[in-house]
Amino acid sequence: MKIANNNLNSVFVKRQIVETVEQPTQYELPEGLPFYYYFDVKTGFLFIGLGLAALIVSAIGSGLFYYFIFFRKKYYCNNCGYSFWGKKSEEPICPKCGNTGI
Repeated sequence: MKIANNNLNSVFVKRQIVETVEQPTQYELPEGLPFYYYFDVKTGFLFIGLGLAALIVSAIGSGLFYYFIFFRKKYYCNNCGYSFWGKKSEEPICPKCGNTGI
């Protein structure tokens, strides 16, 4: 082994390298892959159905949100103090007392 001149005062340590093989953890199957890589057909269709249900719920929720923002307005009746949603294009009429001068 060739030693460089600037390393004359240093110490060289030789260690034997021991390789260890890790045993698979409990959630791995004998092939070495985790359990979630092995779906049966029933579980696959369950996850697809849950994904579609989440997509439908989010689409309906966002649709209602935009509907209330752009087409509806919240009104407060001066006569009885009742609050209600009404269309922006029509004159608001209180559903509780019938007052139109809101």
